[in-house]
Amino acid sequence: MQAYRLYYHDSVWLALQGLKGGDRSSVVSFCRAVANNPFLESDYTESGDGGASWQCVLREGWAIVYYVDHAAREVKIGRIQRPDH
Repeated sequence: MQAYRLYYHDSVWLALQGLKGGDRSSVVSFCRAVANNPFLESDYTESGDGGASWQCVLREGWAIVYYVDHAAREVKIGRIQRPDH
């Protein structure tokens, strides 16, 4: 299976630039893993605008919120944050 295209929301891209190497590497590695296997199971789901289901995972101290568009073969990273924020 060919990997889905991976997109980061502007706010995510800016947040990634401010992370230290290990944290940035961890988050980016997970995002790439989702693009390579968009059927990975998430920890929970959030409802977004227009009824879209955003998948949420907790990985190595980060909450990563993303949307998989199977029709377009895209993964959109919408938000990263520490779970306690």
